[in-house]
Amino acid sequence: MKINWMLLAGVAPYLSVLAYDVWLHVNHRKVPPKEQRAHGISIVLFGVFFITSIVGLHRIAVIALACVIPVMLYDEIVFHKLLSKHERTVHNLAGICLLGFITTWIVSIFYN
Repeated sequence: MKINWMLLAGVAPYLSVLAYDVWLHVNHRKVPPKEQRAHGISIVLFGVFFITSIVGLHRIAVIALACVIPVMLYDEIVFHKLLSKHERTVHNLAGICLLGFITTWIVSIFYN
């Protein structure tokens, strides 16, 4: 399996914003257990998506992505609608960075 270094670099903006969001969760608000479970499921599914996209296992990556998106949307709709404006902005930025990574992944499939 060959590692796609462009994708590895392409996920850096998303992981940076995600790290800041985790810091906000730890230092600025108590995350309820249900939301923690949603985050845990998202982390596992995104991890599978990320690793399989980097190593070129695209069918598994598509399945993982198809599974993680509904969990992330559930998390946003159910738990994040009452967040502060700042944290909502961070989540929107994370979503944009994730879309950038997904776009980079899709483009890389066609050029490899």
